[in-house]
Amino acid sequence: MSDEEQTIYVWLPQESASSAPTNAVAPVTDTAIVVDGASYVTLSNLSFTDLTYFADGYWDGPAQQPSDAAVRINHATSVRVEASNFLASLGGYGVAVGNASVDCAVTGCVFDYPGQGGVIAFGFDADNTTCSAGCASGTNKQPQRLTVSFCVMADLGQTLVHVAGVGLRSASNCRVAHNRVTRCPRYALQADSFYLVQNSRSNVFEFNVLAETNTLTTDTGAIEMLGSGNPNAINWWTNNTIRFNNISDTVSQLCFLPFMYFFFCLCVSCNLE
Repeated sequence: MSDEEQTIYVWLPQESASSAPTNAVAPVTDTAIVVDGASYVTLSNLSFTDLTYFADGYWDGPAQQPSDAAVRINHATSVRVEASNFLASLGGYGVAVGNASVDCAVTGCVFDYPGQGGVIAFGFDADNTTCSAGCASGTNKQPQRLTVSFCVMADLGQTLVHVAGVGLRSASNCRVAHNRVTRCPRYALQADSFYLVQNSRSNVFEFNVLAETNTLTTDTGAIEMLGSGNPNAINWWTNNTIRFNNISDTVSQLCFLPFMYFFFCLCVSCNLE
């Protein structure tokens, strides 16, 4: 049997009809499952809770190792996380995708009261192996063609408020569709470009229901897009598409910040279709 075909089997003790279900308890850790260098893996019908967090999960070294997530996906192809629950007492995100992973999907999952957000993707436009605090070394290359669909995300940011329901920091050619994201301390969806060398490009946000966003922070809204760096060197063109989303009860207003980077914050208090 090749490495790609191996299967892990777990035999639980036999129980009577009246006994409680058997639970698997892991030591205190910041992640439960790491998929690294694998292809065609499906994680289905799992529930995650009671995990700590790696660092602060958001600003420390994007890409090298997606941190603060119950499930981490790195250097992987066609990994699918489906029909799973990411519940209260998670210290970080539910799922993190990075290091040149392609064609992965998160679908039909519930993210309820997580310490940070739902799904986060990290990457640079090009390889960069420099490792800073709060990360581990890796190729750093952007994940591509990630799909996040039919998920419910609510009451985000219980540990860290600068988070998103779905955050692309950065990733390209992704589709975020048919999700419901409510009660967010910051934005619901994000296609970001940061650290002066990366842009999230050609992503589509469509058919999402976004409500009660930006409840604890300012300068943003329901959806954020950011182009950064020197436009002559890396180009702020992103080709991202926002269409057919229902947006309501967003706290802040449309904002354009005249700094070295540019925020586009779709943050109106009415429904947009």
